[in-house]
Amino acid sequence: MIEPTLIAVERTPAAFADAIRTQARCGARRLGLQPDDPFASEILKLLPELERVDPADADVVCRTDDDPVALAGALNGELDRRGGAVIVPQLPGHGLDRHIFLISIPKAGTHLLYRLAETLGFKPGVVCPDRPSPGHWYCVEYSNSHTVPRDFFVDSVRRAPFGNRDHPFMRTPALFMVRHPLDILVSEANYNGTPGNTAFAGFYAGLDLPGRVERLLKDDRLLGRFADRLLAFAPWLCFQNVIPMAFEDLVGPPGGGDGPAQERLIWSIQLKLGVPGRPREIARRLFDCESPTFREGRIGSHRTQLHPALTERAATQAGEALRAFGYRPGDDLRSQLAESWRRRPLRIDAPDFDDTPILVQSGYLGHGLVRYLGRYYGVPAELGAIDLAAERHRLSGFPQAESLEALRSKIGMGPRHVGLGELAARVHSLESTMDERTQRLAAVEATLDERSRRLTAVEATLDERSHRLTVVEAELKQSRQRLSVIDGARPADPWRAVLDVIGARIEALARNFRLLK
Repeated sequence: MIEPTLIAVERTPAAFADAIRTQARCGARRLGLQPDDPFASEILKLLPELERVDPADADVVCRTDDDPVALAGALNGELDRRGGAVIVPQLPGHGLDRHIFLISIPKAGTHLLYRLAETLGFKPGVVCPDRPSPGHWYCVEYSNSHTVPRDFFVDSVRRAPFGNRDHPFMRTPALFMVRHPLDILVSEANYNGTPGNTAFAGFYAGLDLPGRVERLLKDDRLLGRFADRLLAFAPWLCFQNVIPMAFEDLVGPPGGGDGPAQERLIWSIQLKLGVPGRPREIARRLFDCESPTFREGRIGSHRTQLHPALTERAATQAGEALRAFGYRPGDDLRSQLAESWRRRPLRIDAPDFDDTPILVQSGYLGHGLVRYLGRYYGVPAELGAIDLAAERHRLSGFPQAESLEALRSKIGMGPRHVGLGELAARVHSLESTMDERTQRLAAVEATLDERSRRLTAVEATLDERSHRLTVVEAELKQSRQRLSVIDGARPADPWRAVLDVIGARIEALARNFRLLK
């Protein structure tokens, strides 16, 4: 049978059919499809040669859900698959289209965890920005992958705006690495006692390995008791967006672990995150002896490096820490909780506060910096209290950017020292700009005056032509009246009327002649 493989393709029937054909060329013959809907029917039309069977018996299973939550639930049902391909759609916010967080107990295999994330395809982002990039891994706080819940949920809440509730961790998967506490103890004792490894190596100067182990167990002056420091990490196990994993299962045969257990763990992580690949190939590339903090990387090191009496004493003093992470004293080095962690579904239940205006910083160069609707806005302090949710129309008038740093750059990078020469140059530049704009304004005003005079002349011409039109209209009216009079007096015989007019004219001329005589 084909080894377990997770494949992600575009959510189209053609893309699924192409991926299925590729598996068929490798020997796959039985096809399972879920859910049984019109999309699945379209895929089947393209593959009439394949036999459709129950997904549990299939060589190739297609999980075609178009909702990330439904798809995550479907993939959790593939945890026990021992072979065959699982084909899923590439959905927004799923697989490598999201970021993850990495958390580990110190000396629990931190660099193995980094290696896993990067082998899965996540690039190192390390310090989490205000808007994390998809396909990257980050630490919960700063560049510290060893953040304890108390620091994040108590100390950070006091410092962060909005009670830290909109931190991306709440809506993001996190991988959490644990290890047998006594192996951590031995690793710390070896690492901390070497000058240059830590700033506090001098605290262990002059002590042999058993002496450093004793000091770590009882330390109440510098780092704190070993068991208490480990127990501080235990609350991470309660968060459903956290995926716990044991070093003993992930390290595989190169570190003294079990190959099948390693592949099952990797497969479960692939399914929970929706990351494509083959567990066996990912496992092959994991073990990194070149890590700067790598020393031995094997399970059960406390059994070979500590005297049995010291081992028993350490197990007693760190007993609560062992139980918290599912370990027991003795030869069984695997966490008793590892299998329940592997089967535990990943859940992201935190609400999204994207539609809530959140004041991130006040008083930044006269602005309040607000996160709202996926962007950052600089609200001028002079406006006072303003409800952005009720006045969204005002957002376009504020400085804005996709990230907090970009917004700060727009507003100004903050106060900085400016020399007198630079100030003089700035003043001269401003004065030149003002002079230039004054000249341009004067030219515009002159143009307006000329156009005003031309408009006055045009108005006078229009008035004159209007008067002339009135006179013409009056003359035309008189002419029409005279024509009406003539038309009313005109006889039926036109020649008769002409003769009458001529006769009248002759009589008038005769009278005038007589008067002149």
